[in-house]
Amino acid sequence: RECCKYYGMNIPNVQSACSLKAAQQAWQGLKCYKLTYLAEKFGIEYDAHNALDDARTCGRIYAMAMSNS
Repeated sequence: RECCKYYGMNIPNVQSACSLKAAQQAWQGLKCYKLTYLAEKFGIEYDAHNALDDARTCGRIYAMAMSNS
């Protein structure tokens, strides 16, 4: 949204979800919610800061969190 505002573009009408909030709800009390930590905790092979791997890992964590709720 902020990027669109910055460039004077229309904001698309899309729904979004926050994987951080989903993880915090699904697994309350973890010491950390960084993607690297969650991937390691759940045995997900993850190449941090690789855009495609970031998206894939985030999606897997989100799906796991939703099935855990």
